[in-house]
Amino acid sequence: MIPAAEAWLAGEVEQRLEAYGSIGLHELPWLLNGAPFDLPAEALAELPRRVVGAAVARGRAALRTARWPDGQLLAGPLSLAVLSDDDSWRIRDDGTYTTLVDFD
Repeated sequence: MIPAAEAWLAGEVEQRLEAYGSIGLHELPWLLNGAPFDLPAEALAELPRRVVGAAVARGRAALRTARWPDGQLLAGPLSLAVLSDDDSWRIRDDGTYTTLVDFD
């Protein structure tokens, strides 16, 4: 089930990058929670990290800091190290969030 969920999430990320140019990291666990996969809690945390890490590593997208709600890019590109920071997976109190931005 985990490989299927990972492939599905990678496809969702790709679709959103193509359609909108970016996707907030905070959206990925939400997408998985709404998907028809029965995943353990550790997979819900790990799969988004792997999918985002792979997209950045292959040069498909970059990690940036943006501001909610207008999505204005404020900083970046950011290193893959931000993926291990739980703060990167939520909208922070100051209204900033980490986002994956399309390179194409």
